[in-house]
Amino acid sequence: EQENIYKEEGRAPSGKADAITWFDDSLSDCFTNQNKTNFSFDEYGHLLLQSIETFNDPFVSFSLQTYSEITGLPMLRAEDYGVIEIEYMIPTDASMSSYQSDIFICAGSINAPDGNARIRVNLVKDGEYHTLVVDLSKNTYWTGDIHMIRFDYFDNSSAGDVMYIKNISLE
Repeated sequence: EQENIYKEEGRAPSGKADAITWFDDSLSDCFTNQNKTNFSFDEYGHLLLQSIETFNDPFVSFSLQTYSEITGLPMLRAEDYGVIEIEYMIPTDASMSSYQSDIFICAGSINAPDGNARIRVNLVKDGEYHTLVVDLSKNTYWTGDIHMIRFDYFDNSSAGDVMYIKNISLE
């Protein structure tokens, strides 16, 4: 079945002591806001993001406040982390020839997505997993408690386009 070529057995351990893994059904409540997006977890623990409308800025938000409440861990502080890494894969049959994404950082005094506190990245569509590494440490808004990270995973897409995410970590 074609869907199975996009999955790998198991997840390679990241080896990162400070990794935050969003891929556990018990953390579904951390996904506090979705736009034109269905999300689910496959049998390997990979997050599947699926656009449900065409060309309409799909996104998903992850609340670190809710994460702290569920896990009992203290709020994470931006000063303790310099980069965010996203291991992702866009299948070759996705509709667009290229993809851009935005990562909105809500930390410190920024409590909601703000165009002045975002990072735009280019993504690779080739059916292979890639690790996107984004340096956050040079941004003036990367300070204080981390409230939320919103991932606008496709700027443009067609209904049914998907992205698999194996891991997201802060280091």
